Amino acid sequence: MMTTIFYFIITLFVVITIHEYGHFYVARKCGVKVIRFKIGFGRDLFVRSDETGTLFSIGWIPLGGYVQMLDEKAVSKSQDDIKNAFQTKSPFSRLLIVLAGPFANMILAVLIFWAFFLSGEKTLEPIIGSPNPDSVAMEKGFEDGMRINRIGKTEIQSWKDINRTLFEYIGHNGDIQFWVEKNRSSDESMISVDVQSWLSEASEPMPARELGLNPKFDQEGIQIIKVEDGSAAELSGLKKGDKIISINAHENPSLESFIKLVSENGNSDITITYGRDEIENTIVVTPNVKINDDQQTGFLGVTLSPNVSYPEYMIKVIEHNIFSALSAAMSQTAETSGFIVSSLIKLLVGDISAKNLSGPIGIAKVAGDSAESGVLIFMRFIAVLSIMLGIMNLLPIPILDGGQAVYLLYEIFVGRPVPEGVQNFGMRFGVFVLLTLMVYATMNDIMRLLF
Repeated sequence: MMTTIFYFIITLFVVITIHEYGHFYVARKCGVKVIRFKIGFGRDLFVRSDETGTLFSIGWIPLGGYVQMLDEKAVSKSQDDIKNAFQTKSPFSRLLIVLAGPFANMILAVLIFWAFFLSGEKTLEPIIGSPNPDSVAMEKGFEDGMRINRIGKTEIQSWKDINRTLFEYIGHNGDIQFWVEKNRSSDESMISVDVQSWLSEASEPMPARELGLNPKFDQEGIQIIKVEDGSAAELSGLKKGDKIISINAHENPSLESFIKLVSENGNSDITITYGRDEIENTIVVTPNVKINDDQQTGFLGVTLSPNVSYPEYMIKVIEHNIFSALSAAMSQTAETSGFIVSSLIKLLVGDISAKNLSGPIGIAKVAGDSAESGVLIFMRFIAVLSIMLGIMNLLPIPILDGGQAVYLLYEIFVGRPVPEGVQNFGMRFGVFVLLTLMVYATMNDIMRLLF
């Protein structure tokens, strides 16, 4: 628990500091006096000032931050004060200051991805293994060794492309067309999958897994990488690092078959044999019941990871120099941004269930899980969260940077500022919207933890 909180605070501190520093840096460059640069809210844990009189502080609630600039209404009538106020700068300068925060978040993501690509980019060829039993993929004729070349009109180069392209079909009505070739031959064929409002009600949509598609790999068992506190798994004695040998006499189960057996046996005894320190142990455990999409499913309280290896022909390594790595990092940032924008649009139109919204608790959980998976995974999570923060701040909600940008664009094109009364109403409305979303997302997090 404390580890999760620690990494949550580190994550928020990094992305919020970068965001606010963007505003701070451009404000200073535009000649605006900055009164306070604060990360977090509430009572200050740390305060210092620089030679210009700007106060730098850290609050004890790490859920935001702000840059307080000199306000024209609060200054004396001296020309030196007035010329350094935010409102006296040109609309274009103020627009640059407002947009600098989200832009700084994008720069952070590019730098993190750049470091990844400098060490070499590894991708998986879009070749499938055996479809999951009783899955849509098996029913439609997907076979072990098939290569997916296109989905609809989108060219597929890697498994990342498969996941991202299928995500665009969430909420879709009609056919999803897969163009495939068998055993790396030159002959293509088309497999069509008919869907209706596909996965629009799923709380955690995983399109490829829903169809029963997996990359080609050799499985060497599954292993527990996390045990939830107070769960049936913890009470039964299962621990992180245990290797699953069998479940209900099913030897060497796959990740999917293990999950399926547990989910089908809520409040029923299951027998698990596992290995720990080269010693086999057998236990009988009763999974808890969890409500998922209005259905009762068994819940053991473990996070599992398959011990897999990929055939050599599945792994494609792309070496980068400084410039190609930077180009790839910028492309990755743009792709991730597009994915997040697409997700927001799908949420707004109802193609994705609002149950997918997460608040601070959900972010904290992902931060802790990614940190446990290694430094590289944790850094990638920070990059993605930084992009999310940048995009969310660009939403046209008055209290956010995007709302302020809309006001300034109006002023630039119309030639006069938005009336003060409209701005005040917009601010109150923005606070109401954000608080409502925060409460709803937090309730989603709590429901996930309880059920």
